[in-house]
Amino acid sequence: MAIRRKNKFFVLHSDAYLILYDEDQEGSPKYVKDLVNLYKDKHNDQYELFTIDAYDLQVIAEEEQQKIWEQQAYEE
Repeated sequence: MAIRRKNKFFVLHSDAYLILYDEDQEGSPKYVKDLVNLYKDKHNDQYELFTIDAYDLQVIAEEEQQKIWEQQAYEE
């Protein structure tokens, strides 16, 4: 119950929501996603939900690794 109130508080007192969300492993972020979509439908269609998924994390990790390799090659 407290988690629902916390999530509702965050939605009501923010301009957008960011969650780490995996469609294959929904878990508790699914409820936050549903809450945000309900809020958007009923109260504020301008409210934004941003999601980061496993693919996004993989791309970021690869980009960071590429930067490290380029820096190491530059230093040699």
